Amino acid sequence: MIAYITRRLLLILPVLLGVSIGSFALLHLVPGDPAMILAGQEATEEVLVRIRHEHGLDQPLPVQFTVYLGNAVKGNLGISIQSRQPVATLIAERFPFTLRLAFLAILVSAALGVVAGVIAATRRNSMIDLAALLGSLVGISLPIFWLGLLMMLVFSVRLQWFPAGGSGTAAHWRCSGRTTSAPRGRRVSGSSS
Repeated sequence: MIAYITRRLLLILPVLLGVSIGSFALLHLVPGDPAMILAGQEATEEVLVRIRHEHGLDQPLPVQFTVYLGNAVKGNLGISIQSRQPVATLIAERFPFTLRLAFLAILVSAALGVVAGVIAATRRNSMIDLAALLGSLVGISLPIFWLGLLMMLVFSVRLQWFPAGGSGTAAHWRCSGRTTSAPRGRRVSGSSS
């Protein structure tokens, strides 16, 4: 068991390196000049040269990647272009909401999945069993971001039952819990039918 855990932990390193190489490459494949984005369309060439130098964009790509990786390991994720705040601070501000959402999604999906699975198992080869299997298949197939947008459109915009954004009230919890747990609950129920 210890050998298995050690092997899995060692496999994290190449995966993290591959993800960092992929994200770094994607940043450099996107069209546009990062210095122009930071400075604005009206920036002079001197300002663009200064920004490229300040952010290391004038260095060769291997040097840029080494700096990028070193900063990421230290927890320095840079400054957000949009808000001009440290990215690590922005992540830390939103992390409690992510934990709440994940906890609620796991709780609701486990409850729905177990109930649907038990009902489907006790009524094998019936319409209920078929409905649970079909719901499970649909739940696995739907991308969660699309389901979330669809549910916001129906329940927040059309029916106005829940707020479309924000946090802190019971209405926010109900809407976000349903959106994130729906596919997972179907996965659990489909496994026992």
